[in-house]
Amino acid sequence: MNNAGNAFVLPGTAQSAGTDRTPHTTSPGAVAPQSASLQRMEPSRAWLETLAEASIDEVSAALVVNPHFIHATGPDGRAAIHIAAERGAPALIRLLRAHGAVVTQRIAPPAPNIPATHGGVGRNALTLAVEKGCDEHVLRALVEPLEGRPAAGIDESDGLGRSPLTLSVESRDTQRVACLVAAGANPLVADARSLTPVRLAIRLRDAGVVDALRVLAVNHRKVQLELLRAAANEGQAALFLSLWTSFPPAAKDSRKVNDWLLQVAVSINCEGPVQDVLAKGVGAQARLSMIGLAADRGSTGMLRLLFTGNDAPIPPAAQLRLIGIAIRKGGREMVEVFLEHMALAPSTLRSALSEALQWALEEPFDQLLARAEDPAGECAALLLDAPGVPAVRLLLQRGAGRACYEARLFDAAIAMARRGDAGVLKELLDSESGQALGAAQLGAIDAAAQQAAALSVEPREFRAVLALIANARG
Repeated sequence: MNNAGNAFVLPGTAQSAGTDRTPHTTSPGAVAPQSASLQRMEPSRAWLETLAEASIDEVSAALVVNPHFIHATGPDGRAAIHIAAERGAPALIRLLRAHGAVVTQRIAPPAPNIPATHGGVGRNALTLAVEKGCDEHVLRALVEPLEGRPAAGIDESDGLGRSPLTLSVESRDTQRVACLVAAGANPLVADARSLTPVRLAIRLRDAGVVDALRVLAVNHRKVQLELLRAAANEGQAALFLSLWTSFPPAAKDSRKVNDWLLQVAVSINCEGPVQDVLAKGVGAQARLSMIGLAADRGSTGMLRLLFTGNDAPIPPAAQLRLIGIAIRKGGREMVEVFLEHMALAPSTLRSALSEALQWALEEPFDQLLARAEDPAGECAALLLDAPGVPAVRLLLQRGAGRACYEARLFDAAIAMARRGDAGVLKELLDSESGQALGAAQLGAIDAAAQQAAALSVEPREFRAVLALIANARG
């Protein structure tokens, strides 16, 4: 504000109302006349043009005489509050707000033939000031309560859905973030990218900004949960544990919140927080889902922790799904954990053995087979649907080829003959049970192969099968 030299009089003040508008030379202390260009403008617009050069007293005097000036906009769509915010004048901002200026007033589109050179159309004073990198004094003037009433628009967004707090987080301005948070800015308002200020701060890994948000979170459980969620989603285990220490499960948390916290803690593989949540109690379905998540992530230690104190029975379908995950992971320890805590029904065990056969994984297959009452019998029963030579060889090695299981092997040989699978058929015929097959049984296998070859569009594929059978028949 310019208070030195000639006293500048804003258009519309009582002092300027009787001023001679004819240009003339003034002596020190005299009132400066208005220019011809200002005389031709509307009074409110002339006032806006001279606002930057006026003193606080002159602005106040003009508003007393012409209170409607406070919301007037110039040709570029800006009102007095926008000009003050853009130029960083906290005293002027406070004065304008005291006279009724609204921080939420948005910059209007410019008048026809007037270019929007400032680029702030649609923005309010607070957003405009933050985008310009305002200091803490300007920010406080815009957001501090006035006559007991908090400033409105603290969470209003720009064209990209970004609130002033989001913009401040993006610029990593810790002081501005702290000021907005103290003034009541909501750190859970998401922008067009579905990013809240909390998630953005953690994604940017800015410790100062995160700490400013942690101060707010002390008394706001939803902010605490959002911080935990964001740290987990960004895979920042150290920060997650630090936040968990500050914001452990609360006594007022619902079962739904506890189940969600369990999911977050398991997803980031933090055993301490998982113990805390389990101690409070979670739903059986939530625990079962997290057992699946831990298995999928290959975390045996987490599995043991989740099974601790869990007496709820696991349905057969879920058992098979979990064992299937363990088999595919190929981990002996993980399979052992599941077998320790789940009593598999015979049908579930056979399906699990079949799953291991699909991958021809000997170690998990043997772990499962050890739980069968008749291991060789289980192997013989699986021969019919064996998926290939490695699987058949595994079954035969584990006892399915013994002479006592001749009938099972005979059925499997018939199936392979019809399929034209010479590799598997050779394994079967070379086994102990295969060597024990009689002439009638070998004849039936041969007939099955002949019939399949006659119906096949590629009968040559059966030549190797027929040759094997002929050799076995001698």
